[in-house]
Amino acid sequence: MFKSSRFPPKISVSRSSGFYIGLVVGLVLLSQLASAWSIFGLAALYPFIQDDMGLSRAQVGSITSCLLGGAFFTVFAGGWLSDISGVRKILTLSLVTLGIGTFLLSYAGIYPILLIGAVILGILEGPGFPASTRAIMDWSPDRIRGFIMSIKQTGVAWAAASAAAILPILAVNHGWRISVKVLGCAIFVLAVIFALGYRDPKNRKPGPKMDWTTLKVLVSNRGLVVVGIWGFVFVGVQMVVSSFTILFLIEVVELSEVAAGGYIALAHASSIFARVGWGVISDWVFHSRRLVVLNMAGFIAAATMASTYFLSPDTHQVYLTAFVIVLGISTLSYHGVWTVTVGELAGTANTGTALGAVNMFMRIGMIIFPPIYGLLVDKFGSYPFAWSMVALVSLVATLGMMVFGIDPRGKSETVVAS
Repeated sequence: MFKSSRFPPKISVSRSSGFYIGLVVGLVLLSQLASAWSIFGLAALYPFIQDDMGLSRAQVGSITSCLLGGAFFTVFAGGWLSDISGVRKILTLSLVTLGIGTFLLSYAGIYPILLIGAVILGILEGPGFPASTRAIMDWSPDRIRGFIMSIKQTGVAWAAASAAAILPILAVNHGWRISVKVLGCAIFVLAVIFALGYRDPKNRKPGPKMDWTTLKVLVSNRGLVVVGIWGFVFVGVQMVVSSFTILFLIEVVELSEVAAGGYIALAHASSIFARVGWGVISDWVFHSRRLVVLNMAGFIAAATMASTYFLSPDTHQVYLTAFVIVLGISTLSYHGVWTVTVGELAGTANTGTALGAVNMFMRIGMIIFPPIYGLLVDKFGSYPFAWSMVALVSLVATLGMMVFGIDPRGKSETVVAS
């Protein structure tokens, strides 16, 4: 008789294991990359999908709304279950099903089916963000949490940059449906790698059972509410930038699809370094003061979007390059600092639940911003006007956070629900 063996094998790890902490960061980074591919991969293919299905700009924006709206139904539950049951089970299930769902989306023949498929992908992707964040809160030392969280969040930028650089070329040669199939396979492979390597720490703090008291404690936290409202606006801004910048460059600046995709890749590549940079600035320059960094990003983002009035087919390549880099640094790079701010305001044991609740609220911003932007362009015939409206909302949100926000200053147990 053979003794039964456990697969995957049990790995003995501890919070003090520097090697495994580094491995966790790498695995969570890959999980963030896989999760974000489902959204930004499709966004990189929008010009091809739009041409194939004859869609308006508002209809293109609705695809993004469906992707992000689907997650509205699962992001809170995913965060709570990560607090209760552990990250590994929840995140693995999310990524495996997401890879399969992305592959199947390539068979969508008409626009309504594409929207339904996008909603399903959003539902499958939803638990990924709070679960991966809980993993970092579980394993990262307090003194460098902002830095590590920012590294984790570069997975989104890597996903967007790689998708913008590779998928348009693949679509030109083989069509957008083949590109989506390749994307689904890549997500599935990363899901398997994560499942084989990640383990929840033995000393993790389980979250409280969900009841109205827990929600009341979170909602009564003014700092959490203010940061959540700011995140609501800026995640909407991020979706506008990710969905429409490529169309803006093609239609207004008159670049080719491949050239525009290259500039989008540059914007996301710059955000990879900026996400880490913002974390370093927050941890070491401002001694874990988070809101200073978020305010800086907010003001730069508003100014950059307003500058679209000066872009045209005659714009020099140097200025266009500077524009997309600063756009990436400001609108696509705040996530690590923002996420750790929410985690510190809520407390480690409530991180998944708090991020799930706040992210569920933020999903409304993700849903409404892209189609509203598309409608503004369709109605007024001006991309710069639509950009200026988004810039104005961003400015108001940032000023509001400056006045009413509460900075956790690196403390991770500010609020603990019992």
